Amino acid sequence: MLFVMDRRPLLYAVGSGAVIVLHGYLCHAAAVCRGYPPLKPNELIAVFLAPAGMLLPALFDDARNDSRSRWLRSAWITLAFCFFWGVVETNLEGPTPSIGHLTGMTGVISNEGVSVWFKTLFYLTPAVIFFYCLDGVAIGMWSLVRKFPVDDRELASSFETA
Repeated sequence: MLFVMDRRPLLYAVGSGAVIVLHGYLCHAAAVCRGYPPLKPNELIAVFLAPAGMLLPALFDDARNDSRSRWLRSAWITLAFCFFWGVVETNLEGPTPSIGHLTGMTGVISNEGVSVWFKTLFYLTPAVIFFYCLDGVAIGMWSLVRKFPVDDRELASSFETA
């Protein structure tokens, strides 16, 4: 059964922000690991779990199916995800012991900032395509259960028929 709701871009932004914060939290173990003993498998897998959380924010907004708006929001979200991936890779590629266990995530960023940003930009192109497609899948998935009104009259008529 479809339900009609207003677009809530603010809730989309808040939901996306929450997923990005969750992603940072899940990346923390890998970003501050010493290098030896190596990461546990669950800590390494956690780095790649948060993108699945981006299926939820599309419940609140579909960007009016405007591909330019979807590309733009996908690019900003991707930049945040790639930044955390850049911190993790910079910490893990260094010599053992890695700098992250001594200085934390902020230390990796301040001491190896050029490397972090280079890796962020390296991941950006494939990741923005991935997040754009993931957003499309999420919009399609949520459109099976919810509908956005074209204008206020459609919203009012949907409540009258219910």
